[in-house]
Amino acid sequence: MNSQIYQIYKDMMSPDPVFDFDYLAYIMQLGYDQSVTGVDVIKVEQSNTALNLYIEVMADGGNNAEKRHLFIKTVKGHMPGDVYNALSVREAGFYSLLRQNNSFQPPVPVCYDVFVSEEKNEFLIALEDISQTHAKPSEKQLEDKNTWFLCAECLAGFHAVFWNYHEKGLYGLPLITSSQIENDMVSNDWQLQQFMSHAGGCFDEKTRSIFNNALKISNAARRQLLDCNNMTLTNGDSHVYNFMLPRNKTGEAALVDFQFWNTGKGVADLAHLTRSSFPDTYKKSLHRPLVEHYHKTLVERGVTNYPLEECYRDYRMQVAAMLLLPVWQYSLFGNEQDWNNMVKELVDNYNILNCEDLL
Repeated sequence: MNSQIYQIYKDMMSPDPVFDFDYLAYIMQLGYDQSVTGVDVIKVEQSNTALNLYIEVMADGGNNAEKRHLFIKTVKGHMPGDVYNALSVREAGFYSLLRQNNSFQPPVPVCYDVFVSEEKNEFLIALEDISQTHAKPSEKQLEDKNTWFLCAECLAGFHAVFWNYHEKGLYGLPLITSSQIENDMVSNDWQLQQFMSHAGGCFDEKTRSIFNNALKISNAARRQLLDCNNMTLTNGDSHVYNFMLPRNKTGEAALVDFQFWNTGKGVADLAHLTRSSFPDTYKKSLHRPLVEHYHKTLVERGVTNYPLEECYRDYRMQVAAMLLLPVWQYSLFGNEQDWNNMVKELVDNYNILNCEDLL
């Protein structure tokens, strides 16, 4: 990348961002008679992982005046290099993959451009701003079971696009190796021991036993990945607030935030969806219907040779593996918190789905 282009990105990543009009016209693919005439920064937000800019771009050209809204994620003002910034650099890698394989069109916001420098821990992701047509679910919407079905449908749509990606010519993704699986299992075992040394006293003997059994089930699920069958790209953190729901109640949901994207079984994302904020009124009645709707959508989107019962068993294995989530969070962030509420929700799902039977 030459210094002039890098400076365009650098200007946008600065604390007081400056936007190059020609650059914006190029990434938005404006018509030959159109040009960008102005940019307004509508809103600035800071998340754990990024500085988020909502901008309105004015374009003009004869009778062709229009406004477009972009959502730009970039480095926060602190020095880059912490774990949160590294996660956003990872997310930029996801969008780079999409742009390299633009025939794949999953239900995510359009990516106009992405810049990433792993060496400098710098990134910029320019996305379509869908906040005018979509919104994160409200507390009231969480009580509506249709919200959960809509999210499950969105996941199935996303996964179907990349289903058995190694057969579809998706470039840039290495296949999982046996040594990688073994390393993951050794790491998970060590991390669980560290977590229990730190927080094990918070849990009763039965819960500690469930953690150990969940590790065994997780290891079995990891080994399944070696056959590379019924694999897809996963979001890796698909809790309900990482979905944008249509404001008009009739369109499709969109999936956002890909800091933890990976490859694996699609139902891992479904287990993330039901791991938190899942109403108690649905915990005993909605798991199976959600899996059935997810599977039905997969089939409608062209997925074959994946029976419903296999899908449901895979889901139960991933629900068990969710018990390792606080373990991973402690290992990654080292944060001090009361783990009881999170673990209670995870154990509830584990017991409701009789995950002990998977041993």
